[in-house]
Amino acid sequence: MKKLFLALSAVMLGTGCKDFSIEEWTKETRILRAEVESLPEVSRLNSAEYALTKNYFSRISDLALQLTENPKQAERLDSNLRKKNLDEVCEDLFLREESWKLLMKKCTSGRFFVCSEELRVYPDLIKAIRMKLSPALQNTFNNSDSCPRNF
Repeated sequence: MKKLFLALSAVMLGTGCKDFSIEEWTKETRILRAEVESLPEVSRLNSAEYALTKNYFSRISDLALQLTENPKQAERLDSNLRKKNLDEVCEDLFLREESWKLLMKKCTSGRFFVCSEELRVYPDLIKAIRMKLSPALQNTFNNSDSCPRNF
């Protein structure tokens, strides 16, 4: 787990948040992912479930944005991930494809999408994160059962 914190700390360096704690960010993201994946299979989300999904997907969106806007952070992340178990990192932080598809169904009402835009573009966010990795790590990411693929 310490390795995961170090890998993600490279991403968060330079964000301008003096009180930012990568350990806390990772812990909260891991908890949010687990809570989102365990949402009951009902036809619609209630307001608390909506807020939970928005929070989780916003965190993933922020990660993708930081990597896209700051090439040095992306390089540091890549360097640190080469030393880590990418399966564990993916399992801790990324939502499984089946869970995302279920959420998409819950968020579609007729022709309207009633959830946060980050949820809808989740595959694009994952692609943006993956594209900031080296070719070798991209290959590992693509072949991992724990890392989300293009869905």
